[in-house]
Amino acid sequence: MDWLTNSPEELDAYLVHEMAHVAQNYAWWRTPPHWTEGLADYATYKLGYTNAWRCAQCSAMYPHYTSGYSCAAAFLFFVEADYNAQIAAQLNQKLRRGKYSDAFFKDATGIELRELWKAFQKTPAFTSSAADILKMEESLGYVNGKPTAKTKSGAAQKIAQARSYAIIEQQPGGAVIVSAYQFLKSLRDNDQLPLAAEQVSPGAAGLDLVYRRGGTAWVRALSKGGRRISDGRTMLVAQGAAAFERFFPGVHAPVEVMRAAVERALRA
Repeated sequence: MDWLTNSPEELDAYLVHEMAHVAQNYAWWRTPPHWTEGLADYATYKLGYTNAWRCAQCSAMYPHYTSGYSCAAAFLFFVEADYNAQIAAQLNQKLRRGKYSDAFFKDATGIELRELWKAFQKTPAFTSSAADILKMEESLGYVNGKPTAKTKSGAAQKIAQARSYAIIEQQPGGAVIVSAYQFLKSLRDNDQLPLAAEQVSPGAAGLDLVYRRGGTAWVRALSKGGRRISDGRTMLVAQGAAAFERFFPGVHAPVEVMRAAVERALRA
């Protein structure tokens, strides 16, 4: 809420988007959601609510027009500029009447939707991050940004992770963050040590932010060498206690109860 208070233009953009939905008044059960959200974003951008990070383009988050929102809006701006200046208004009317099918674009522009999409992909509004995500989706069995019967198991999770990486990498220092995360994740997944136990001086203490039943390899190695070591359950309990006291001001978190619950879960 503080962010919206300090950024009133962002609040205005959200309100415009949501008010566009009120004006649409579509029968949601027969309306493709990507056009519903795409037209709402189209209206937002058309009224000038855009900036360096909120703009009409396809991105890692919304890589295909079927993703809706900014990508569908960008596609509509492209069609509007090159083929039919009234495309948004005409699409809105079709959707309100419940008469939409993808053939609408052929009727409105003389060109099939899939061909329009191919042409759009050659424009700057179709970013490299969107292209990368779509390439990954296709390799995992997606078609037009949507899963199919041939979609591989675990595909949604892999795509979500790739999207997260792409978004973080666009931020200042994001590439370093992603690289560090991937390195630490590989240590966790393979139960590897960040460095050999003998490289840790005898008087040093260690902390492994990961926790698991039986302890991690790092915890076991340092414990065996007589060094002080704690795993991630300590931080987990501390984070839980801090969150509890934030939600319930003036009430002390039952730390020992929380710690006992974690220990019980790790023994299960």
